[in-house]
Amino acid sequence: MVRAVRGLLMVLSAVAVSGAYGVAGAQQPDPTDVEVSGAELERFANAYVAVLEIGEAMEAELASVQSQEEAQAIQEEARREMVEALEARGLTVARYQVIARLVNTDPELQAEFLALLEELQSGGSTS
Repeated sequence: MVRAVRGLLMVLSAVAVSGAYGVAGAQQPDPTDVEVSGAELERFANAYVAVLEIGEAMEAELASVQSQEEAQAIQEEARREMVEALEARGLTVARYQVIARLVNTDPELQAEFLALLEELQSGGSTS
């Protein structure tokens, strides 16, 4: 659970993938007008875990880089992997961002998300 709460702060940083793909400046819908189904929240939780793992692997790799060029290459590869992880779970970067904002602002949705994360981290499957 500690990892999940710590990870909530990483949700929005993990969607930094959008910066490389021009999504960050795009007009985003008002999160209060958006519905998230249980199935979509499950896909988001699974994508979140994958993105978090990619981010952690990237951080480990960055610890041993010798140049800015190496660091940029590692970061770009991680962004690409994150986008692929989202798409493999049926989410676009934009949709992932919208759900991340909702999870960070809606206490009820956040509780559901944390329960899904806890289940995933205890070896369960939400699929």
